[in-house]
Amino acid sequence: MTFSYTEDDADLGGLISARMELDRIYTHLRGDTVEYNDIVTNTATSFTDLISANIQSVASENESAWQDALMACVCAHGVIDQWISDVRWYRERIEEIRSNFTTAVTGLDNMTEYQQKEVMYTSQATQAYSELEERADECSDMLADGPTPATLRKLNEAGHVGNVAFAITGDYEYWPYDQESGEELGEMIASGDFDGDYDALHAAMVALAARAADASQRGDELPEGELDFLEAVLAGTDDILLELPDGFRGEPSDQQKNEIAAFLGLSIVALSHESTGGGHDRLPDSVRNVAAGVQGGDGYFTGGPGRQNGGYDTWIEDAAGLMYLLDGATHPNGTPMELGSETSLKLTAAVSEVAGALPSEHNMYTTDITYTPDDEGNATMSSLLRAAAANEDANHALLTGSEEPNGRDAEEIFTDLYTFEWNDDGRAAAELTNWIADGENSHHPDEPDRSREALVGLMDIVTSESMQARLSSTGQEVEDSMTTIEKNGEEKTREFDWKDVSVGHLNPQLADGFADIFESHIDVFASLDGTESGERIEDFPNSYEDGSVSLSMDSREAFAELIAGSEEAAGRMFEFTVDYNEDSLAEYMSAFNGAPDMDAPAQAGNLWSIVDTAVTNEAETRVQNHNGQVDEENKREQFILGLVNSYNPHPQASSAVGFLGGELLKEEHLKLTDTDGDHDSLPRNTWVYERAQIHAIDGLASRGEGYEDLIDPRMTHNNDSVSLNREDWLEFSVEESAEREEEIGRSPSEDPLTDSWNNVRNREWPDDRPPEQRPDVSDTIDERGEAFDTPRTYVNEYVDEFTRYATN
Repeated sequence: MTFSYTEDDADLGGLISARMELDRIYTHLRGDTVEYNDIVTNTATSFTDLISANIQSVASENESAWQDALMACVCAHGVIDQWISDVRWYRERIEEIRSNFTTAVTGLDNMTEYQQKEVMYTSQATQAYSELEERADECSDMLADGPTPATLRKLNEAGHVGNVAFAITGDYEYWPYDQESGEELGEMIASGDFDGDYDALHAAMVALAARAADASQRGDELPEGELDFLEAVLAGTDDILLELPDGFRGEPSDQQKNEIAAFLGLSIVALSHESTGGGHDRLPDSVRNVAAGVQGGDGYFTGGPGRQNGGYDTWIEDAAGLMYLLDGATHPNGTPMELGSETSLKLTAAVSEVAGALPSEHNMYTTDITYTPDDEGNATMSSLLRAAAANEDANHALLTGSEEPNGRDAEEIFTDLYTFEWNDDGRAAAELTNWIADGENSHHPDEPDRSREALVGLMDIVTSESMQARLSSTGQEVEDSMTTIEKNGEEKTREFDWKDVSVGHLNPQLADGFADIFESHIDVFASLDGTESGERIEDFPNSYEDGSVSLSMDSREAFAELIAGSEEAAGRMFEFTVDYNEDSLAEYMSAFNGAPDMDAPAQAGNLWSIVDTAVTNEAETRVQNHNGQVDEENKREQFILGLVNSYNPHPQASSAVGFLGGELLKEEHLKLTDTDGDHDSLPRNTWVYERAQIHAIDGLASRGEGYEDLIDPRMTHNNDSVSLNREDWLEFSVEESAEREEEIGRSPSEDPLTDSWNNVRNREWPDDRPPEQRPDVSDTIDERGEAFDTPRTYVNEYVDEFTRYATN
């Protein structure tokens, strides 16, 4: 056995001749004399410059055909040049392997070792030939595709076509982007030199910005030459990058300023994405320094005891400069762009560090840090956080614990962001998790699973015992006012500050976003997971497995309590809870198979219990936190009345939520040391019983079979279907009441539900099962026995099961 390899059958001489012939054809098409390698060395920058004067008029009349012919020559020339390079590479590689083999076996006496060397080096030769075949296929594909931008960019990067494709077409997709031209443009912008070649480079820059935006949005990889160009421009302007727009030198026009800023912003976005071929480490120093945060960045000295912590102001200034660029980084179609994952995570961590500069749970001993940004700084932090939060993959990584940017864990980051007093009411911070609600309803096959994973991560973070303590008592204040009626009948408005408020009260946009998550994952919140025989299982873990989420009852109540911090969000949560019960009733009362799903009322009651407990806890905590801060202010009456009046639950739930009507917040209740109250006393089952009756009547009426004739017409004015809302029911006129009395033999009740229910409650509940599966009962109502299910049976069982879980 000897070293062997496969010889290529390429005719290099023939290939070189073909390349020269294409050069001659190309030069003739230009109307010039033959010049070797004219395609590569040509310095023309436009079609007019490219074509000789003696054929200008003819070429201009047929410019498109001329361009096609020239581009065909250029492409074929470049591909041949590439194939020549590939063949030469293979032959040189074979010689290298042969030489290495010879060296390795020289003086080797052991035959086994000799054969092992033969196998190893023959394998290397085989691998080299396989790569040559791949390169041959690639050349073949490029010839078949013709002079596309992708092909010409690839050939240009390999040094086979030069600037000629752009000169022929004038299309910046063919511009020969590279590090050198990027450095030239960066230096011009930094120095304020907008003469010479600047206009051409500027136009190339604007064109690349649009392509970079597309690539970032689609996750496409940019050619290395274009990445080098972007990186070089950013590096060349790094000294002024975060000082713009005031830092512009020279006298650029307003349009140039805007286009430069947009390009620089899009360059940052494109280079930050791993998918484009970039990454955080390719960003300029100034941007990476901002992303490292105050403690991790250079030049942000925070000082010692008694200092002013000016480093935070410096960071805010740099962050504002970065936001100026990112604000302009929009896609040509107007949609905003998102940064790469690592950059987004680090910026989120950096903003949280500044937000948490006030002494908090995790830096309580560094009391020299007492920085609070002004309104402009607050807005800058919010804008930068919103830009960072746009990357959902980064948010997912943070929530699931796979990343700790800048050395900060998720609990630390979310504590600082959630307990900070945002001027936007927490809207930007909410963007870190708002996508969880959207993802659950996405048509993309991967989004629901990603949303559920993130939900479990979020619940683990914000409902832990330590986080609950921080989030329920932020140490912050919220201004409020209340108007009351004095004894003399006059209105009086009092202003006061809620003390030590919860995060939902402090930043209501957070609570609003959590309410959206509650709605989109409402089946998870209503689920009986974590309970056994109606009792909660202690230490039940939150989990995501096989596409399903299971949450502990404690974490669900804690999350709902965060929502309840905002009156508006609490109202929405109640609406969702009421609607869930309505859907459960509709499902339950449309079951005619002899076996209604008892999980429906159990889950509806369980959800009610969670929300009921959460809002009760928030109400108590709000009062207790406030009292703990301002006993001497004696404002108890004011904030009690304010809290009672601030919640506005779903009208249909008003009788069920006793404490929101004033039950819990009566002053005599609040004077008690233990304000847990007796939840069994809440009058929820009265409301649920009525809703169950209405849905039972609706379920029967929708079947026809004569049931519809038993329904009071005041409930069925809309095409004979039952109206589920009392507000839609009609009232009889005197004449209609008399007609109805004559029809039924008695005066109709004032409430149409009473008459309808009396007509149907003891009737047989329909059973669509085959006869052999039904109970054997008498047709006579007095002899039917307990096996005969009635609407009253169905309603009572629903209400009993609902109440059993709702009062836990």
